[in-house]
Amino acid sequence: MYQPFTANMDEGWTRLLLENYNFDFVTMHNKDFKNKNLKDKYDVIIIPEMNGDLIKTGYYSGEYARYNRPKPPEYDSGVGRIGVENLKTFVEKDGGYLITLGEACNFAIEDLGLRVNNVLKNIKSEEFFCPGSLLKISVDNTQPIGYGMEDEIIGYQNSNIAFSTTIPFGGFDRSVIARYPTKDLLKSGFLLGEDLLYRRAAIVDVKQKKGHVILLGFKVQNRHQTFGTFKLLFNAIHLAGMD
Repeated sequence: MYQPFTANMDEGWTRLLLENYNFDFVTMHNKDFKNKNLKDKYDVIIIPEMNGDLIKTGYYSGEYARYNRPKPPEYDSGVGRIGVENLKTFVEKDGGYLITLGEACNFAIEDLGLRVNNVLKNIKSEEFFCPGSLLKISVDNTQPIGYGMEDEIIGYQNSNIAFSTTIPFGGFDRSVIARYPTKDLLKSGFLLGEDLLYRRAAIVDVKQKKGHVILLGFKVQNRHQTFGTFKLLFNAIHLAGMD
């Protein structure tokens, strides 16, 4: 699992979750992505929720740049261009599995060239706002990532993330594991712009040439508290062992 040098709460909670459920994993830092042969050491790489700029450069951009702080040289970076290229090779040529959580899905879509679109990325808060709410989600439990789940679950969402996908072809494919139904999504909390979620995918398994990128668009492991959806992350990790 990737651990940036910029403090990341989601990485800490996810690490605690994996430790408590006895997953044998290692922590990756920026330098580890310089290895051209990532598949020699890793079958699955997890990137917890974080902004794409943080992943690539180690710094926030835009309105969040105010959070940037000076760092010692050895910590002053992200995975970099080489790291992104090596990650792409890990998936496309070597058959590795990449799991991205929350906002990190935008990084995977844009920088790895997935045939998926986050339809909410540029939507303004006056049109869509979900500040941490429980939503109704439909799950395809015939798919390995959905094994053991009910047909309908409640998931925690606090980001502008919902996916549309394109028709697969060639070395590309996709399976929609979970999607938002067409009415009565809000179970607890606040939700503005509910109709923008209708029929949109919440979890997608993207076959990218030889490997897979699994986009977990809502916080299945939020703060080690969303017990009802932990299994979606666990199944995604185990999927690599089934390949």
